[in-house]
Amino acid sequence: MSKVDSTGQVHRFLVFNTVPFLFLCIGSTLTSQEILRGEIAVNMEPIYGFTVDPDYPLDIDHASRRALEEASYLFSAIIYGWAFDYTVGENDRGIAESLELTPVGTISWGDPNLKVTETRVQHMHLYIWADYRLSPDQIRRLNLMKESKVRLIQTTGHTGLEGISWINIRQNALHDAARQAIRKSLEGSVWNKPRGVQGYINLEQFPRYWIDSGIWSVYARFRLRFTVTEPFSVY
Repeated sequence: MSKVDSTGQVHRFLVFNTVPFLFLCIGSTLTSQEILRGEIAVNMEPIYGFTVDPDYPLDIDHASRRALEEASYLFSAIIYGWAFDYTVGENDRGIAESLELTPVGTISWGDPNLKVTETRVQHMHLYIWADYRLSPDQIRRLNLMKESKVRLIQTTGHTGLEGISWINIRQNALHDAARQAIRKSLEGSVWNKPRGVQGYINLEQFPRYWIDSGIWSVYARFRLRFTVTEPFSVY
């Protein structure tokens, strides 16, 4: 097996034990020494529908870089999340459903707080466990998303497999899950159906991806809060 640092350099070592699929230390109010943890799986023989990945097959170094890229993206989605502007959509009024997601912040490549602690290769997949040590400001940000007005929603998202890169496929599926979470949170929570809502949405923990019948799907849990509700009467 091998160990990968946050710059993408690979160090060989043996791993004899594994741990359960996912663990993140964000179930309660965070303290000053909290670490987020999650597992990433990278297919080393990636084929999307009828499209073969241009880097097929991936070696360990390439798969490790992809794992670190996705870990940075997911930790960013947990810690910072997105500001969203969602239009509900109304066929009778000719209004199309739409969602705009804007990242609030990002964890950059090579962040020293991002560490890979374990790796293994199994059935042509590279699995890594990644840890991220939170700063005091990041802890305050995560604790803010645990207030009573924040909704916790779990949903699935889907996307096609053709014509886009591996990271775009996974991001598109996750963005669709975010859209579903916002829709779901509006059911029964707003007396009159709004034209649109704005707010913030964060990933709760690392999601789970799978492919079924040519569709890439993801199961994800989100925390979200509304800041603006736009009724139809405004228009």
